[in-house]
Amino acid sequence: MNEFYSWDNLSSFSGIVACVTLIIQFTKVSLDKVWKIPTRFVVWILSYILLIIVSWFNAGITINIVLMSALNAVVVTLASMGAYEATFRKVDEKQK
Repeated sequence: MNEFYSWDNLSSFSGIVACVTLIIQFTKVSLDKVWKIPTRFVVWILSYILLIIVSWFNAGITINIVLMSALNAVVVTLASMGAYEATFRKVDEKQK
Protein backbone atom coordinates (compact mmCIF):
# COMPACT_ATOMS: atom_id res chain seq x y z
CA MET A 1 0.00 0.00 0.00
CA ASN A 2 1.49 3.32 -1.09
CA GLU A 3 -1.07 5.59 0.55
CA PHE A 4 -0.42 7.19 3.88
CA TYR A 5 -4.08 8.04 4.37
CA SER A 6 -7.18 7.12 2.43
CA TRP A 7 -10.86 7.87 2.96
CA ASP A 8 -11.30 4.32 4.25
CA ASN A 9 -8.47 4.81 6.73
CA LEU A 10 -9.86 8.14 7.91
CA SER A 11 -13.30 6.64 8.37
CA SER A 12 -11.92 4.23 10.98
CA PHE A 13 -11.64 5.25 14.61
CA SER A 14 -7.89 4.75 14.82
CA GLY A 15 -7.30 6.57 11.53
CA ILE A 16 -9.23 9.68 12.51
CA VAL A 17 -7.69 9.79 16.00
CA ALA A 18 -4.18 9.52 14.55
CA CYS A 19 -4.91 12.23 11.98
CA VAL A 20 -6.38 14.63 14.54
CA THR A 21 -3.49 14.03 16.96
CA LEU A 22 -0.88 14.68 14.28
CA ILE A 23 -2.56 17.85 12.98
CA ILE A 24 -3.00 19.27 16.48
CA GLN A 25 0.59 18.52 17.47
CA PHE A 26 1.80 20.16 14.27
CA THR A 27 -0.28 23.34 14.74
CA LYS A 28 -0.52 23.56 18.55
CA VAL A 29 2.39 25.94 19.11
CA SER A 30 1.13 28.36 16.46
CA LEU A 31 -2.40 28.28 17.84
CA ASP A 32 -1.23 28.88 21.40
CA LYS A 33 0.80 31.93 20.34
CA VAL A 34 -1.88 33.54 18.18
CA TRP A 35 -5.14 32.66 19.96
CA LYS A 36 -5.82 31.71 23.54
CA ILE A 37 -8.44 29.08 22.67
CA PRO A 38 -8.52 25.97 24.87
CA THR A 39 -6.84 23.08 23.07
CA ARG A 40 -9.71 20.69 23.80
CA PHE A 41 -12.10 22.98 21.92
CA VAL A 42 -9.76 23.19 18.92
CA VAL A 43 -9.38 19.39 18.92
CA TRP A 44 -13.17 18.97 18.99
CA ILE A 45 -13.68 21.42 16.11
CA LEU A 46 -11.00 19.70 14.03
CA SER A 47 -12.48 16.28 14.84
CA TYR A 48 -15.98 17.43 13.90
CA ILE A 49 -14.85 18.99 10.62
CA LEU A 50 -12.85 15.92 9.63
CA LEU A 51 -15.70 13.57 10.50
CA ILE A 52 -18.11 15.64 8.37
CA ILE A 53 -15.66 15.73 5.44
CA VAL A 54 -15.01 11.99 5.62
CA SER A 55 -18.74 11.28 5.78
CA TRP A 56 -19.36 13.59 2.85
CA PHE A 57 -16.84 11.73 0.69
CA ASN A 58 -17.94 8.26 1.81
CA ALA A 59 -21.71 8.36 2.23
CA GLY A 60 -23.02 11.87 1.80
CA ILE A 61 -24.39 14.20 4.45
CA THR A 62 -27.66 13.75 6.28
CA ILE A 63 -28.92 15.38 9.46
CA ASN A 64 -28.25 12.11 11.28
CA ILE A 65 -24.58 12.19 10.22
CA VAL A 66 -24.24 15.84 11.25
CA LEU A 67 -25.67 15.14 14.71
CA MET A 68 -23.80 11.88 15.28
CA SER A 69 -20.56 13.46 14.08
CA ALA A 70 -20.85 16.03 16.87
CA LEU A 71 -21.07 13.23 19.42
CA ASN A 72 -18.39 11.13 17.74
CA ALA A 73 -16.12 14.19 17.69
CA VAL A 74 -16.24 14.17 21.50
CA VAL A 75 -15.05 10.56 21.52
CA VAL A 76 -12.30 11.32 19.00
CA THR A 77 -11.27 14.37 21.05
CA LEU A 78 -10.98 12.35 24.25
CA ALA A 79 -8.98 9.64 22.48
CA SER A 80 -6.70 12.17 20.82
CA MET A 81 -6.11 14.03 24.07
CA GLY A 82 -5.41 10.69 25.75
CA ALA A 83 -2.90 9.82 23.02
CA TYR A 84 -1.16 13.11 23.73
CA GLU A 85 -1.05 12.38 27.44
CA ALA A 86 0.43 8.94 26.79
CA THR A 87 3.07 10.03 24.28
CA PHE A 88 3.98 13.69 24.13
CA ARG A 89 3.40 14.96 27.66
CA LYS A 90 6.53 13.32 29.09
CA VAL A 91 8.60 14.82 26.29
CA ASP A 92 7.12 18.28 26.96
CA GLU A 93 7.82 17.97 30.70
CA LYS A 94 11.46 17.03 30.05
CA GLN A 95 11.89 20.10 27.84
CA LYS A 96 10.68 22.41 30.61
